[in-house]
Amino acid sequence: MKHQARVYQTNMAMGASTLEQVISTYNVAIAACRNKNSIRVCDALCVLLKGVRHKSNTEIAKQLCLFYRDCEVLIVQQHFDEVESMLLTVRETWCNVNLELKKQSPKSNIVNGIRFDNSDKYQPFSVLG
Repeated sequence: MKHQARVYQTNMAMGASTLEQVISTYNVAIAACRNKNSIRVCDALCVLLKGVRHKSNTEIAKQLCLFYRDCEVLIVQQHFDEVESMLLTVRETWCNVNLELKKQSPKSNIVNGIRFDNSDKYQPFSVLG
């Protein structure tokens, strides 16, 4: 059954938009916090950190990098509940952005000046395996 779930997740990730993959990675991290699995949380945070466009040097990229690193420090200190709460808050924001994108024209991939596309080949499940 675990294998079937993994295949399902992989197939969903392959067909998901970049933003949906980000949300899925947050879900993995949140579930790992609930299970107090520090390795899995840090793996997911690493995927999220790699997904941030460092070259863009935008304020949001800088803040997300700091946020993910802060989460990693808290996980090392075994503060799973605090990290879970933080991740839930940010995931909710990404979910709202995703809903806003879906309300707009299907061809639009820009919300509040932030562009979301699939050109990055961002595939968190290939890393989290």
